[in-house]
Amino acid sequence: DLAKAPEQIFLHFDSEPFKSNLSFQVHNGRFPDGTPVTIKITDPDLTDRIECELPFLDTLEGAIEQMEWSSFSFDAMVEDFSRSVYRTVSRSDEAAMLNTLSEDAKGFEVLCVPEVFERFSAAHILTVERLPGWPMDSVGPSRFHTDFGVHKRTDHEAATLARRLCYVWLRQAIYGRYYPVGFATSDITALPSDKIAWSGGTFTSMPSASKENVWNYLTAAAAANPDRA
Repeated sequence: DLAKAPEQIFLHFDSEPFKSNLSFQVHNGRFPDGTPVTIKITDPDLTDRIECELPFLDTLEGAIEQMEWSSFSFDAMVEDFSRSVYRTVSRSDEAAMLNTLSEDAKGFEVLCVPEVFERFSAAHILTVERLPGWPMDSVGPSRFHTDFGVHKRTDHEAATLARRLCYVWLRQAIYGRYYPVGFATSDITALPSDKIAWSGGTFTSMPSASKENVWNYLTAAAAANPDRA
């Protein structure tokens, strides 16, 4: 997609991915100026395979009609699922989402979003800044369970981090344009500055009316008003 070999773009590129699944694989790298980056790559043939297989969803229509979901439009369900699948394999869509999140984060000091390097990104490649911190999937064993003598302190740190993560997610869901609904712990990074960084995953948006309902519910719950909630 970039019309250049990795060695022509990066000072260093890890040939072995540190994360891999059916949709993509992620590598660490470094630009010639020393900037650390992560590179997410999708197999270009994956889109073609998806286009060949999605039509088979029509065979589920009869089974779906016999379930409790029969009140939902089958065509709408297929359309929504197809859109989600394409978003999962499109690195350009993910780049646009991260750029939007970055704009939202400008007025929110707790959330951090890595910079997208557009020049080195394309339909099947996403190159972003590698932020200094601890991926959430490594925080527990590496920081919180290493020394029984500091058990109380680390329990406090874990609780603080959990509250911060919930706060960031909820604030973004209510006030932001997009928020994550499907992400791995490796998509979340705890930064030394006590910020939370999102570097990937599946995102969606909430209609204004739904945001207002969530806000009213939280306000009522905080005021211990079950009737209003």
